[in-house]
Amino acid sequence: MKGTFSRQLEMLVLFAIMPLLLMVGGWTQACFPLLWLAGLVCLYLMARDHVFDRRTKWPSVPFRRYLVPMLGCFAIFALLITASLFVSSPSRLFSFMKEQPRFWALLMVAYPVESVLPQSLVYRAFFFYRYRSLFSDGWPMMLASACAFAFAHIVYQNGLALLFTFVGGLLFARTYRLTHSLWLSTLEHSLYGCFIFTIGLGEFFSLGDLW
Repeated sequence: MKGTFSRQLEMLVLFAIMPLLLMVGGWTQACFPLLWLAGLVCLYLMARDHVFDRRTKWPSVPFRRYLVPMLGCFAIFALLITASLFVSSPSRLFSFMKEQPRFWALLMVAYPVESVLPQSLVYRAFFFYRYRSLFSDGWPMMLASACAFAFAHIVYQNGLALLFTFVGGLLFARTYRLTHSLWLSTLEHSLYGCFIFTIGLGEFFSLGDLW
């Protein structure tokens, strides 16, 4: 019972109080350094568990079995968002890619490594590893992971970021639960994230004045 309470308190501090403090305190520029620090700490803790290490190796994943439905779901999402943006705000469509092509190309390469990978470590791999005893397997675990992931984006202070990251968090958590693959969930996260920036919605996920 004491161990359960300490895990619950730890989760509350790390995934609820910390994002609130960053937003309220105006320390949003510290988000990425803290994210990488958290990712490295999580990686160290998980690397000590040899069972976890074996489960997350890429060769153990039936890649083709999960890749096709993953890409199919992404294609449907991309078509729906593109169509919605075309109707509601056509001037925004692909605006970032057209106005800043070099920066867009750089972001497509850097984003998966600098942002997605540490997020996958913290909100999928570590979260499932650390808090699996608090939630029953399946939807409760995936919902908890998605909520933690979405709430981290409160620093952007807009509803669209929270909505998209909650839905995305469910998809990424489901992929991780089914495959136990950090790499496959990172690939999926990268696809959606790069698309959001490409389509012209990146301003809702930016802490700087890029648009």
